[in-house]
Amino acid sequence: TELRLFPNSDNAYLEVATGRADAAMHDTPNVLYYIKTNGQGKVKTVGPQMMAQQYGIAFPKGSELVAKVNASIAKLKGDGTYEAIYKKWFGTEPPKS
Repeated sequence: TELRLFPNSDNAYLEVATGRADAAMHDTPNVLYYIKTNGQGKVKTVGPQMMAQQYGIAFPKGSELVAKVNASIAKLKGDGTYEAIYKKWFGTEPPKS
């Protein structure tokens, strides 16, 4: 078994897709996006997620944008737009929050 490091995820995915590597690990949204856009029929996910993390957005303390962004996200989730976008780009249901 040989563990190889790559400068970025694109290089790792290319090695897997061309048969020069057996597997690659990356965060779930990135992997699902790659499969949806470039890897269909060439690669697949296997096994459980390891060390899954949620993404976040940071704002300066006291930023007036926090309320606006939270309201916009709530609206997108409420009318189904968030779920549709997530399914389109990641090919799966969004995680329950």
